[in-house]
Amino acid sequence: ADVACRGHTGAVNDMCFSPHGRHLATASDDGSLKVWDLQGEGDSIASAVCVQSFLPHGGAPVTRVLFMDTGGARPGDATMTAADAGVLTGGLSNSEVKLWGPVLGQQAPVAAQQLSIRDPTGAAPRFKMLLDQTSQFVMMANVQENSLLVVHLKGRDEAPSNERIDYL
Repeated sequence: ADVACRGHTGAVNDMCFSPHGRHLATASDDGSLKVWDLQGEGDSIASAVCVQSFLPHGGAPVTRVLFMDTGGARPGDATMTAADAGVLTGGLSNSEVKLWGPVLGQQAPVAAQQLSIRDPTGAAPRFKMLLDQTSQFVMMANVQENSLLVVHLKGRDEAPSNERIDYL
């Protein structure tokens, strides 16, 4: 049976399943990020309940979302707990990338880290974003500059480090 996730008032730009497959995060032009609990038995989904909704970029459209384990589980490990479930969000219009956690709980998520990405020409950068399996590195390809930015996400009290790689 088809299941609808209703609640966004703008176009959905991106979506991502949690590592264990029970939750779906959706990013929208309406500025919201929603996390859905996909309920059912076995491989069938009977319903989708919104368990979290917030404005990660102050109401600006959310263009990218990636689920990540902020607790350090091993790649392929489907045992991510609610306390460890975070999301990485990207907002094209304000050139921000933010790490939020936890997103599976009763409380509002907290921005643990934030990066502002600026294009030297002043234009809003158009980037593609990918998270590695360990949730330690995020790769961002800037399509306009033909460059790749690799950011090492550190612990909550450490600033992220990055390295820019130009490519042809």
